[in-house]
Parts: sequence; C-alpha cells; structure tokens
Amino acid sequence: GENVMRTIYKFGIGVPTVLPKELDFQLPRGSRILSAGLQRGNIVLYAYVNTDAEISSCKLKMFGTGNPIENKNLHGYRFLETFIFDDGMWVVHIFIPEQFK
Repeated sequence: GENVMRTIYKFGIGVPTVLPKELDFQLPRGSRILSAGLQRGNIVLYAYVNTDAEISSCKLKMFGTGNPIENKNLHGYRFLETFIFDDGMWVVHIFIPEQFK
C-alpha cells in the first residue's frame, strides 16, 4: 500500500577465505538486492527493503575463477558482481537468488 516504509539496507558479507562458498543471511521478504561493493576491503550488499515485512532467508553463492560450477548449482540464481583482491590473486564472483533481483 501507500504507507509501506521502504529504505536501503547494507549487509556486510566480508571476504570469503575459501571458495566456492554459500552464505545465508536474513533480509525482509520482497527485498531487492540492488548492488554489491567494497567498503574498507570487505564486500557489502545493498538492498531495497520493506522495513515492515517479515524476515526471510537469502542464500548467496560465491565462486572463484576456475571453480567448477554445475548448472544445477546456479538454477534460480543470477550473477550480481565480481570482486578482485590482491592484484587478481583472489577473485570472487557472487550470485543471488532470482527472487531478490
């Protein structure tokens, strides 16, 4: 409705030390993940959220360059962003569930 309060939340992801990796985090139902960026060397996600919605679970999937990926592992997911660390020695590709696009 008209009185729905929406805002943008930031979610800290950090930097995975092992890839591939799955990461569960909580955000309000119906949220849209807008983008990902780096803040003080750590990965953060920004999401457009309804602050009154109940909380739901989101599972990110992260892969390194060269990691084998089975098609079924990314069914229902879309690519979000790639991050490069240590002059290209550590590269992280992030995928999010389609329902949060």
